Amino acid sequence: MKRKPRAANAYADIDAPLRPLPMAEALEYWRSKVQLPPKEFYRLAEQYRVRAFTVSRLARADMLGEIFESIEKALAEGVSFGAWRKSLAPVWEENGWTGIRAWRVDNIFRTNIQTAYNVGRYKQMQAVAKARPFWQYSAVNDSRTRPTHRALHGRVYRHDSPFWDTFYPPNGFRCRCKVKTLSERQVRERGLTVHEGNGLGELIEPVGPNGPMPARPLMPDRGFEGNPGKEAWTPDLSRYPDVLREKLEKSLPPVPAQQDVLAATAPTTLKVPEFKSVKEAEAWAVTNDLVDHADFSGAKIEVVTEWLQSLADHIREFPALRQNQKFVGTCQAQISRWRKLEIEDMVAKLKAANPDHTDDFTKFAERYVPNKKVPGQTWAFSWSQKNVSGVAVNKRWAANPEEFKGALRRNVEAKYHPVGCDTIRSVVDHELGHQLDQLLGLRVDQEIVEAYREATSLAMKEQVSTYAGTNVAEFIAECWAEGLNNQSPREYARRISGIIRSRYADKHP
Repeated sequence: MKRKPRAANAYADIDAPLRPLPMAEALEYWRSKVQLPPKEFYRLAEQYRVRAFTVSRLARADMLGEIFESIEKALAEGVSFGAWRKSLAPVWEENGWTGIRAWRVDNIFRTNIQTAYNVGRYKQMQAVAKARPFWQYSAVNDSRTRPTHRALHGRVYRHDSPFWDTFYPPNGFRCRCKVKTLSERQVRERGLTVHEGNGLGELIEPVGPNGPMPARPLMPDRGFEGNPGKEAWTPDLSRYPDVLREKLEKSLPPVPAQQDVLAATAPTTLKVPEFKSVKEAEAWAVTNDLVDHADFSGAKIEVVTEWLQSLADHIREFPALRQNQKFVGTCQAQISRWRKLEIEDMVAKLKAANPDHTDDFTKFAERYVPNKKVPGQTWAFSWSQKNVSGVAVNKRWAANPEEFKGALRRNVEAKYHPVGCDTIRSVVDHELGHQLDQLLGLRVDQEIVEAYREATSLAMKEQVSTYAGTNVAEFIAECWAEGLNNQSPREYARRISGIIRSRYADKHP
């Protein structure tokens, strides 16, 4: 039998690079997103942001569409980060996102690409859930993996477990985690344990690059508490803001009216309960591992609640902060505890140095250790003293919340403190900004020092606040407080908040 001649071009492209096939589901999700300017985007509740796209601090509005289209192309053609970054070089240069600020470019690409792929993967896994009903969390487990993400590695839950409503990846900026599907036979043969519950608040003992770390409640990173896959494919549009609903209704298939996914979503934060007493609040703070010791004697419950909610939110987002939280409460109680411990320590040292003396040494130590006073105009302070480190509120203000809030409002109106920082919560956030500074060494960070000098030259009072001009440390704390409390944070608040989160991710992956 005569063989047919081979086509001349059958192997003509044998050495050409292979083009990856795009994930159709990831592309479908990306193309359904609504582009919004930052001001509108940040007005949306967290659960709705999965359906929108923005980039903060762009020099020109038209650049938003340019970046959006470039990410779509990357998803469709498998463009690498290096090639994508190079294709938009003029955008990065015009916005100043080069050199030490290039982290923004990396964050834009990796977070959006990873989210799109995980959303697409969610749809694929749901399609085979009957045959492969178990899902396994998979972290990269290298030196960049966050300790809490490493702690989840290998865990198995059913596909319909409430765990995935909160911890389906990505679970933070630049998170590289993913999920694998397993059949019932694979779970059985591999001897895997199928976990139950949503995992929220569960006490874990993560392992970092340098070994075991202090135990902490299991919480997702701030802003990544939901399941982007579930919300992307089965949204309840009736709950969406008009700006999103009107555009999404044109591109999404109708959803059954009875399907209310959001209502079934598990809570995503360690919510402070309604306390009946200050003592109950103090016990709650210690029991939930927010702090070693709590003493709010003389404070009103309204102030205590705000203080603990901010502390809980910060430790959830920045677990490494927990190691410095030895005390929370009033400044007066913090000083009293410090003095008591100092006296006990001195007495013990004197006894050890003078074993033949039977004196108590207590009165001598009491004369030696000073009894510090809290200035009446001080609202709060952050203290790094080894035995009582933490954030505390002046009892003078904590006992009078209405007077406290009135003073805060007047300060904001006078631009002494930033826009939005007229609440008790903003005071705690400010003090925890100092704690983040201490943890990450922010006051000597080159990019932050540069921003401080720049804001000073432009009139600090107008850019942030009068108090921010005191020094770099107060500039950091003021920007951090505004970033959390101003509904539309201004440039320096956004910039410093972004740097803080980036530095934390780098030092505590």
